[in-house]
Amino acid sequence: MNAATILKFTDVTKRYSKTVAVNNLSLEIKQGEKVALLGSNGAGKTSFLSMAAGLRKPSSGSIQILGSSVYNPQTKPLVTYLPQVLDFPSNITVNEIIDLVSTHYQTDYNFLNDLLEQLELKKLLKRKTSALSGGEKRKLGLVCTLLGRPQFAMLDEPTANIDVEGCVKIEEILKNYFNQNKTSLLFSSHQMQEVENLADKIVILKAGEIITQGPTSQIKKEFGLKKVSCYSTQNIKTTFAVSQTNNDNQYEFLCHNSDSLLKDIINKYDDVSDIDIKEPSLDEILIKLWSDK
Repeated sequence: MNAATILKFTDVTKRYSKTVAVNNLSLEIKQGEKVALLGSNGAGKTSFLSMAAGLRKPSSGSIQILGSSVYNPQTKPLVTYLPQVLDFPSNITVNEIIDLVSTHYQTDYNFLNDLLEQLELKKLLKRKTSALSGGEKRKLGLVCTLLGRPQFAMLDEPTANIDVEGCVKIEEILKNYFNQNKTSLLFSSHQMQEVENLADKIVILKAGEIITQGPTSQIKKEFGLKKVSCYSTQNIKTTFAVSQTNNDNQYEFLCHNSDSLLKDIINKYDDVSDIDIKEPSLDEILIKLWSDK
């Protein structure tokens, strides 16, 4: 049985005067998918997310969420969006913000209390939002995004301004929520470890267009170069390396096929030792894709 389509972009273009932020983009996200939207600054991520959330209208093309218009009031309670920039009223407390948002949903208060506990916000309930740090505001925004138990959540940089410990906690919360509820997540991030921990699919944007998409493992296999390092006192040369460096007899090779490279150098050079093979990082692959395509 095929999973239902949660979000569908069909030939969507977004222009701001002469600037094209999103260019004829089509994409589908299925129920239960956790999708990371990646791209350098100006790639079109925020424009994409804000159109999906119904905050901006496309210049052309169509967008559907849960099988209907993004402006359908019946689907609105099922979908939430955490923007990159948060701006709460300054003279209102954390508790008042949560109470206000809660009135729009059938709130599960046990779930809400668990969120507040995990994000260490219970001690801040009486604090005014103007006194919160950037990271604390981000955590409050995340609580407001999840407290209605959405079927589909869109998060623009969910861990921005959060310390390392807080990032790990948020990743855990998001992974548990979306896995247990089989609900859908679309998020943008510059934290590649966060992407690998949360996403089962990535979509890579450049200049408002999708240049590739698929599971992280598939992207790595298709576009990644393996790193092979070894020690040798000899002057190693191999045609199987895309590039190589030598620093005090410690060699490092970038290659498409590590097995062929190792077979070649071991057969030619008799003192090769300390061999290590590493997978490419997602950061390295993205930099390569953005520069090549």
